[in-house]
Amino acid sequence: MDQELEISIRGVSEDRLHQACQLHSHLPDHFKGMTMQLAFKVVTADGRVDDREMACLRKVADLLSISDETFRRLESQHLEPIRIKELTSSDNGGDNRWKALDIDPSWPKERKLAKLNDEFQKYNARMSNVSDQQKRMECKRMLEIIAELRDELQHGPKPKPVPKPAPSTTEPKPKGPPASRDEVLVGIDPCLSPSEKLKLLDKEDARWKARQELQIAPAAKAKCDAALTAIGRLRNLYRTQL
Repeated sequence: MDQELEISIRGVSEDRLHQACQLHSHLPDHFKGMTMQLAFKVVTADGRVDDREMACLRKVADLLSISDETFRRLESQHLEPIRIKELTSSDNGGDNRWKALDIDPSWPKERKLAKLNDEFQKYNARMSNVSDQQKRMECKRMLEIIAELRDELQHGPKPKPVPKPAPSTTEPKPKGPPASRDEVLVGIDPCLSPSEKLKLLDKEDARWKARQELQIAPAAKAKCDAALTAIGRLRNLYRTQL
């Protein structure tokens, strides 16, 4: 027994698998079916089934001369719940959906549609016969997946939704105080400090006075007078803010 356990831990070789099946080849069909069922239980014990394990199960079925009907029944009994769980517990797409329904993606369109129709009828009937709410929800999800695949075959795959941009983590810059009419006329930034504004007013005062002394049109002269008046008002205002 210790030796057999040690061999099992190291893995089952092709030769040992073939020898084990040959030892069971003389058994009645009923016991071969029990052996095949045990093989399915061993493979599905971890809740997952990969392609290598499926190939192994099919090889065992061939060596034990298990009928296709018996193999499909055991496959439906042991593997289908795992496939349904994989599809209904996470957002799987692409070929995984075809694989869960035992459909080869390389099949022609007509064969895929025929298989999808059969699967739809199977899950629709099953949902009507089960009372467990969780199983009903699983059947409902399988029906939705079948409908999605059928729609993609007939109309093409739907475009993936564009992900929404993540909300910005940067805080918006606070808006500065609005500029007064005098500040707009003279060109003073209201966000400056009072001392900076006064320095800028001195420059603007000299500029407007120099322009006023030129030979300019009456309209331009009136604008200079308005600017200098605004500068006087702003200077008095900013001095009170120091």
